[in-house]
Amino acid sequence: MKKIITVTTILAVMICTNTFAYARESSQPSPTPLYTEEPTQPSPMPLYTEEPAQPSPTPLQPSPTPTQPSPTPLQPSPTPLQPSPTPELSPTLVYAVGSELMCINDEVINMWERPFVENEITFVPLRNVVESIGGRADYIEETHMIIASFKDRSYSVSADDPRIHVYNGVSFVPVRELCETLGFSVGWNDGIVMICEGSAAVGDEAALNYKTMLNYTGYTDIYYTPRRVVNPYVTYSYEQMNSDIAFLQKMYPDLISVFSIGKTTEGRDMTAFTLGKGDKNIILCGAMHAREYISSVFLMYMADTYALAYTNNESRDGYNFREALDSVKFIIVPMVNPDGINLVQNGYESTKNPDYIRSLPTNEYGYRGWKATANGVDLNNNFDVLWYSKGGSPSFGGYSGAYAASEPETRAMQDLINNTNFEIFASFHSQGQVIYWMDPNCNQDLIGKFNPYIDRICSETGFEKMPSDGDYGYSGYMTDYVRYYKEKMAMTIELCPYTGDYPYPESDFDTVAYPVRNIGLIFADIVKYL
Repeated sequence: MKKIITVTTILAVMICTNTFAYARESSQPSPTPLYTEEPTQPSPMPLYTEEPAQPSPTPLQPSPTPTQPSPTPLQPSPTPLQPSPTPELSPTLVYAVGSELMCINDEVINMWERPFVENEITFVPLRNVVESIGGRADYIEETHMIIASFKDRSYSVSADDPRIHVYNGVSFVPVRELCETLGFSVGWNDGIVMICEGSAAVGDEAALNYKTMLNYTGYTDIYYTPRRVVNPYVTYSYEQMNSDIAFLQKMYPDLISVFSIGKTTEGRDMTAFTLGKGDKNIILCGAMHAREYISSVFLMYMADTYALAYTNNESRDGYNFREALDSVKFIIVPMVNPDGINLVQNGYESTKNPDYIRSLPTNEYGYRGWKATANGVDLNNNFDVLWYSKGGSPSFGGYSGAYAASEPETRAMQDLINNTNFEIFASFHSQGQVIYWMDPNCNQDLIGKFNPYIDRICSETGFEKMPSDGDYGYSGYMTDYVRYYKEKMAMTIELCPYTGDYPYPESDFDTVAYPVRNIGLIFADIVKYL
């Protein structure tokens, strides 16, 4: 009996203990099996059983046993039911063509640049637009590429593209082309341009309000608003030159007219233009040698400066620009050798016959040191003045051609010289800061006639006057051709300090331009006495 009591007691204790443990565990949420073959007792909330002891409650209904919550959350997460926040839109930009003012979300600021219209296309300052909408704009010097990006979109264009205008280092691009590529809408209403991510419709009332806010005066006269056009601190291409000349003509129609004197070997126009209103002509040309295209930049910068100063009736160093341009007319051929310049700037593959040009002899600079045309002829040995073959064959420089005036560029310049009445002729080259002004082949009486004026030019520029009897006067030279046949004052002016490197760096343009800043004004004054 004693043993039975003991065993019974032990069993009772064990049963109580297990019952307590079960009750304690059941008061906490417990993992509910997803599948049980033979559950020994009903699951608090079975999700799936083969033989449920009772109908399973609808999963979205609360458990019938409140003391045993379902381990699976029955309440939906509040986050998915909340509406997604509306992404913040970029600012709305409004421009008025011809005005320096703009609106960013209706706040007026001065951007110091004027959008303009050309051939019914509106151009806006790229960096201003892109950075105002929260994007980024970069310029890659090595490739001349302008890259604008906004979020996952990008717009890229070459600074040498004739559709792009660069003024004072600011790139102007077609507004629709830029903005629609970056995912923005563009609206237009009579000179008012709106740029935004949503609808860009500009109603008549809104346009009138913006015209008042932005001091809008109309866009038909924007070409006549004087401003700097030529940027001399970049690699100056043939395409950029033509773009600048066209813009200058529209800005100063009474001062500038544009024409072509002929075609190059590769079919490019040899663009020329006149500057001034006088009846005495002065011919200026540059970049006969391809690697010396900084002379083109100088002539363009000079024309840009003189035209702007004429409009503002400015004077400098005792010279009045208006007086000068009213008394003479400059005939300017900025690039005599554009085919060669294209090669120097863009390499062999940019030419029409790259295999041929690559086969020609060059120097230590490679194509960057090229002087000649796309035919491998040095134009300054090809003019029909006492010409004779100096031997050799086509190359980067020095070859005089198969015969006198064999090159279309040479013939175009000879025609200009032969068919124009002028008093002074100047051909601009790149290195040495010297002036060649006489040769032993021409009428030597010209020495006494021109010597005082050459002395004056050298005194005012600081350039060295080369001897009149030097051994550099021989066949084929362009300025020799002028003196020999026209007996006019003709100079070869080497613009830059001598470095022995080619091409001359654009970043050092100010060093080049400053000593000769008044060269055209000096010529205009000398013409009075010739």
